[in-house]
Amino acid sequence: MVKKSATQNAYEKIKNMIINQELLPGQPIVEVNFANKFNMSRTPIRAAIQLLQEDGLVELIPNKGTFVKSFTKNDIILCFEMVEALEGMATYLAAEKHKSGNLIKRDLNNLKKLVKKMDEALEVSNLNDWSKSDEEFHNEITKLCGNHYIKDEYVRLRTQLNCVLWFITPMYIDKRASNQEHHMILEAILEKNPDKARQVAQSHRNRVRKELMHLLH
Repeated sequence: MVKKSATQNAYEKIKNMIINQELLPGQPIVEVNFANKFNMSRTPIRAAIQLLQEDGLVELIPNKGTFVKSFTKNDIILCFEMVEALEGMATYLAAEKHKSGNLIKRDLNNLKKLVKKMDEALEVSNLNDWSKSDEEFHNEITKLCGNHYIKDEYVRLRTQLNCVLWFITPMYIDKRASNQEHHMILEAILEKNPDKARQVAQSHRNRVRKELMHLLH
């Protein structure tokens, strides 16, 4: 197992604190505080903060300092529009790879297992397991698509959305409809039908986006 660098360790800890709302929007990010908290020097903390800034999770305000980024309603809308486009293309490319014989059985089995996990989690109303499997399912497709630009940007945007929607999304969206759509996405990939895969993936995300926009109004 590869040991994480101090920078990566600090980055993940601070990122998780932001996602879990332990650090709130607008809260200052002070190097020395985290150095003391994590028992590290300030150098890896500084590097971690730079990575978080690149992710769009913190922002540098001149002459004031670095703060946890506050996302406006418009920011959320714009992120969701981009996620919808990325998921559609990623799913198209994943189906195209399968059509070309470039997806192995293990890749497809992973998707099947995640869809099954979501079905099982919904049956017992396990919101946490459902949410984790939902995110893993979409992340897995972006990995399988073979385009690292799509994968990296998708992860960055999903992380930003998780910071503000980590509780709202799994609680209030129609999870039964989502599960049905996940089955349709998987089916389109298995059928090696790129156009259908893109269409059902974008329709799925479009529905979720509209549900959330209704909640945010």
